[in-house]
Amino acid sequence: MSHTSQRPGAPDAVLAADVGRTTCRVACYRDGAAGLVRSSASGSSLVDRDGVASLVAVVLEAAEWVLEDGGGPDIVAIGVTGAAQDRDAAQRFAAGIQARFPAARVVVTTDVVTAHAGALAARPGVVMVAGTGAVALAASEEAVPRIVDGAGWLLGDDGGGVSIGRAGLRAALRWQDGRDGGSADLAAAAQGRFGPLANLIEQVQGDRSPARVLASFAPDVVELAGGDEPVARRILQRAVSDLAETTVVACQAMPPADELAISYSGGLFTRTDLVTAPWRDAVTRAVPRARVHDPAGDALYGAYSVVAAESRLYGELMYDLPPGREGPGRAAVG
Repeated sequence: MSHTSQRPGAPDAVLAADVGRTTCRVACYRDGAAGLVRSSASGSSLVDRDGVASLVAVVLEAAEWVLEDGGGPDIVAIGVTGAAQDRDAAQRFAAGIQARFPAARVVVTTDVVTAHAGALAARPGVVMVAGTGAVALAASEEAVPRIVDGAGWLLGDDGGGVSIGRAGLRAALRWQDGRDGGSADLAAAAQGRFGPLANLIEQVQGDRSPARVLASFAPDVVELAGGDEPVARRILQRAVSDLAETTVVACQAMPPADELAISYSGGLFTRTDLVTAPWRDAVTRAVPRARVHDPAGDALYGAYSVVAAESRLYGELMYDLPPGREGPGRAAVG
């Protein structure tokens, strides 16, 4: 996705990155326009063991490719999963990036902030993000930002790709055992993706990123739900209900107004018929003032726009390391 709007005085070169638990995307914006986008596997978050070092390496490898011979960035802006949960890790991650680009200002925030900034063009409102995980952010000029869910694949992320994939694989194993709630179609899909079900437990639990493996089965569940397979359909309906509940709770953190802007981001929302439309209906029934907008841009654009616009919506969720700093940075805005 290419965007060319730029505010007066915006930086000439912004290296922007969107780093989720499964995928890292990096692009360099020069004079407001995005160049080539580099996508690679991330496989971890900042809160994981060795997550900081691993993700610094992933981002820098992609950065070398997108920068080519165009010169270094004025600003590096990164939305990375785990930044909201571990501020110390976010600081160490920023320092690792700045070690490679010492002349650049480095801004690190959570990936839900960059998703919000992309979807609503860094304007007040609520954005629901549903990809590997699931998290909503309410941001306004009158109150501190409020994150709802985003608790990770073990404790939360209800309605996200991990929860859908896990429920689908559980149904496959229940069918293999002959227990209620199983699905022959989901079992067949699991065997098609992972091989014999006898090896499935080892494949998931033995992987460096079990969340990635679980989420990789979500598209199969969604596809079967679209074909009216009953177990898959119930799994997806529960996921949509969870996403709607998370969104509605986030809306409660917004100040009173006649209208409330809401948008969405993440791979699950690519299925308009099965996810976006029923989620939109549930949210607008529960929150009459809600006005659901299609996303203005993606999270990669959000990483650029949040620094180009110098948005003040996100407060302490942003960590800002000025050029040449080796010690702790400061909140970008507040």
